[in-house]
Amino acid sequence: LSVTMKWQKAMTASSYRLQISRDSLFTSLAVDDSTIVDTVKTVSGLSPFTKYYWHVRAKNAATSGAFSATWTFTTFVLVPSPISPANNALGQPTSLTLKWNKIQGGTAYYVQMGIDSTFAGGLLVDDSTKTDTTQAVSGLTYNTQYYWHVAGKTGSSAFSPFSATWSFHTLIPVPGQVTLVSPASDGVVTAD
Repeated sequence: LSVTMKWQKAMTASSYRLQISRDSLFTSLAVDDSTIVDTVKTVSGLSPFTKYYWHVRAKNAATSGAFSATWTFTTFVLVPSPISPANNALGQPTSLTLKWNKIQGGTAYYVQMGIDSTFAGGLLVDDSTKTDTTQAVSGLTYNTQYYWHVAGKTGSSAFSPFSATWSFHTLIPVPGQVTLVSPASDGVVTAD
């Protein structure tokens, strides 16, 4: 949601006017900056998943030139991807670490984990303050399906949409050791 715009220097230009709009007629301006003295400008605060139109014109002390050709770009939000445990993994321990990839410029992550695939209730993890790419969880129940997903944000932007939901199933515990009761070891058994 932060984009660096670049253009070539125009002869005799002392400054430039950059316009970025949500429509090709430039009636819905997101940026209208006529104070730029360089041929590069970073703009931020753009809306996610939005097509933008942009053009630039040069000006000097006497007049302004024509706007350049109009170009377009579409914004998106980087969404982190789960890494482990693997999706649909079986036999997972009751204490483990959820891991996801770091997004470029990521400043925070929001991870949720629960027993409901819609995350409507039963959340065991609901943490939007993560600054790294792991979440340790423990005390999970044996033989249970868990679901998790993660969102991220860059800078002060809002969180991205959540990643695809992954699941894992904890292991079925090994049965306890059997203790023999009778007949006694090395005992004598009489036949009827």
